Amino acid sequence: MKRASGLDFIEKVKQVENFDSGIVIISAYDDFTYAKKALENKVSAYLLKPIQEKELISVMLRIKSEQKERRQKENLMENILVK
Repeated sequence: MKRASGLDFIEKVKQVENFDSGIVIISAYDDFTYAKKALENKVSAYLLKPIQEKELISVMLRIKSEQKERRQKENLMENILVK
């Protein structure tokens, strides 16, 4: 059986119904083609090793903020449609 790459895994995860999490790739692989494919899969961030703690924290806080904003918009739309 062929071993799946991280990008293959991301493609499968994104197919899960109601998937609502950010995906961060942390890699030593700096090939542009790989990074481009990651962006096409709408990863939240692509960080190259070695990473800085501040950089990772910043990315995680941004993802958390984006999810909170998206959920607030969804709740607002749900409330509008229910009324």
